[in-house]
Amino acid sequence: MKESQEEAISIDGKTLRGSLKQGSSVTHLLSSVSHKLGLTLAQCSVDKETNEIGKIDEILNNIVLEGRIISVDVTLKEKHHRPSLIVVETM
Repeated sequence: MKESQEEAISIDGKTLRGSLKQGSSVTHLLSSVSHKLGLTLAQCSVDKETNEIGKIDEILNNIVLEGRIISVDVTLKEKHHRPSLIVVETM
């Protein structure tokens, strides 16, 4: 079986539970993770006044997109960010 040359990258946000109790102002992070490498490629904090949609461009600007398959959850699909991205509906 021939191995695919394309690399899959997932972009998703996570709330850091208990971070406010510890005195942290950053309670939500948006990250991109390489499935092939098992590493976080880019990460940014998401302010309480905004949401993940407002920060996805910051993530996309910090990773190589060419030849990559980018997976995002439904909330990040609401805004088409780049004309060069091909959006494929999975549901």
